[in-house]
Amino acid sequence: MRPEVTYMVRPMSKSPQTGPKMAGTLALLAAALAVASCSESESPISEVPTPSAVPARAVAVVGDTEISNDDFRDALKVGLTGYDPLSPTRATPEPLDPPKFGKCVSAIEQRAQDDPDLKGLSRATFLDSCRQRYDQLRSLTLSRLIEQRWALVEADLEGLEVSGPEADAFVDQVRLSWAADPVRSRARFEKALATSGISPSELSARAEAAVAQQKLASLRASEGESPEAATENQRERFDLWRSKTLCAESLLVPQCSNGPESGA
Repeated sequence: MRPEVTYMVRPMSKSPQTGPKMAGTLALLAAALAVASCSESESPISEVPTPSAVPARAVAVVGDTEISNDDFRDALKVGLTGYDPLSPTRATPEPLDPPKFGKCVSAIEQRAQDDPDLKGLSRATFLDSCRQRYDQLRSLTLSRLIEQRWALVEADLEGLEVSGPEADAFVDQVRLSWAADPVRSRARFEKALATSGISPSELSARAEAAVAQQKLASLRASEGESPEAATENQRERFDLWRSKTLCAESLLVPQCSNGPESGA
């Protein structure tokens, strides 16, 4: 946030160059500067502190809150199973089992028997595919954890409360959506929930973040922004949140201020 600046204006003379018309122009300019200054400080995200370091116990810091190594490992485990109960599809086509990826490679070999695009490819190619998917999964997992934290903090800054019952209701909605799907079904949701190994605390945290994201989206929609303005504001909020996020050098994603630029 920029410090407030006070502009000192000398009394205007009555010459043509500095008469009432020029005074009015300067007044409009001063008003425009004031509006610009206010717009820069409008976002409550500006109040979030900027982290200066990531402790060894964390993978990232958002403001003054940490995303711990344990949080990351627990979330990554869900992706490694290949099942995500809060996702409409499997997290990965095959389960990932680093560092050797034996199960992953075997699963691809099994699939290759019926897939002409995979037939004839070497085991080394399948192993490389598993490794690439694992790297992608790690990045996606951290990105999701960071954006969940953004949503929860921003909702709190906006005075939007997310209650436990609301989070439970969100999970129930997901469960019902599986039940209404002819391919998935409610039984498969319960199987995915059990197979994923997602803990009750992580399930609740993800549901709370999803509710926070919904409430923030409703708040933006109520402001009557044009699609162009909404897109621009979303980009600005991303950049502002990115400046408040610092990640460990071992894993950098576009959401990190010290990470790669989005789209790079």
